[in-house]
Amino acid sequence: MTHYRNTLLWILCICSSVCLADTLTTQYGRVSGIDKDGCTEYLGIPYAAPPMGELAFRHPVPPTPWDTILRADHGRANWIQHDSPYSMAIQSRDALYMNIYVPQSISSTPLPVMVWIHGGGFTTGGAGLMPDGEMHFDMALFAQETQTIVVTFNYRLNVEGFLYLSYLNPQFEDNCGLYDQLMALRFVKKNIAAFGGDTTRITLFGQSAGAASILAIMTIPEADDLYTGCIAMSPCAEHFLTKEEAQYRTSVYLRGLGLSVNHADQLLTIPTKRIQKRNYKFHADLVLSQGDLRCAFSPVIDGTLLKEAPWKAVCRSHKPLMIGYVANEARLFMVNVPKSLTPMMSHLLHVDMPSKKELDLPYDWRLERVLSEQMFFRPIDSIYTHYAGPKWCYEYTYQTPQIKALGGGCAHSYDMHVLFGWHSSICDPSDEATMLKGKEMRAAYKHFAYTQHADWIGKRTF
Repeated sequence: MTHYRNTLLWILCICSSVCLADTLTTQYGRVSGIDKDGCTEYLGIPYAAPPMGELAFRHPVPPTPWDTILRADHGRANWIQHDSPYSMAIQSRDALYMNIYVPQSISSTPLPVMVWIHGGGFTTGGAGLMPDGEMHFDMALFAQETQTIVVTFNYRLNVEGFLYLSYLNPQFEDNCGLYDQLMALRFVKKNIAAFGGDTTRITLFGQSAGAASILAIMTIPEADDLYTGCIAMSPCAEHFLTKEEAQYRTSVYLRGLGLSVNHADQLLTIPTKRIQKRNYKFHADLVLSQGDLRCAFSPVIDGTLLKEAPWKAVCRSHKPLMIGYVANEARLFMVNVPKSLTPMMSHLLHVDMPSKKELDLPYDWRLERVLSEQMFFRPIDSIYTHYAGPKWCYEYTYQTPQIKALGGGCAHSYDMHVLFGWHSSICDPSDEATMLKGKEMRAAYKHFAYTQHADWIGKRTF
């Protein structure tokens, strides 16, 4: 019977092009991965204990070591979040897991390491499982073409990751999502050599809130030895809150749940569905009451982990930094806004609109340009200008045929589809021009990972 089961497993592996991989040892126990798509993939490795029960709203602690071999052959759930076009379907509070992609085509080791920090406005997103059984950020293609070991991971989002509550009750701790990221990076630093990784070449790269997280990490002295260089793609650089701003948001959030600031501890027992519903409405509350387009849940400059605004403090760093944006960043946030409502939107957001004579574009494109300038271009250009260390800047302008067919506009996050070779409604990576653009970008990222500097001088256009 045992022989029959083993034979059946072998047949299934051959049929699915997925086979069990060798066993490796981490600081917490042994793991086995799978051979798939030209990589050895280790999916769902716990880097912290599930932040539930007494660990909820607390900084992460190490996972419980395991004695048996952990079958790291499938992804895990993403963090709890509300339903939206940008949310992940499979969710849980048991979500602090990482995934490691090791390209099989490279025999020489150690390989440079690239650690991806996903975006989603500190509110949604993830690097975990999708309903079809695949990973949201499947890094097999990227790992092969860059010839690097790629790491992705989940971290706590929205309420439990970033709502500022410690001033109300000491049982709550601040910036848990950032502390999760640091815990994950410590795991990488300590264990990635077992996977063939080079601990002297660890590049952090991320997009939007993930890129903003990287800017924050670059200001934390305790994290200095956890990475060697950074790539920040469209960071929402100014979306960090003072304590006063964070306290106001906390009061607004709790009020929407029918809670006073004296009963914040009830967050521990409120049903998940109710939390998700409140999360969905929270950003609208802030936009309508203050015209504030910053991320609804954002890290707080707490004086402990973040001692000052990261977009200012990061400029003193001497780590190699590649930073940039896409040509029409704010187009993503306006895609579902009818053109007839854009004047109302500009009034709500207190935008000083240029006239058509000043900027010869339709009203909605003028508004997009102003918002892109305020939210991304100006702060990113300022960081690049004042940055003390080695630095490179880029602008992503490429539009796939699918985007052109939809009316054009190189919006926030569209570059990821080409960079990672995603099949989506706005990207067909088999299209010749799109394939070439993806290879060009992956070559640039590979060069940075291997050398810790970009292969161009000045500002580059992708």
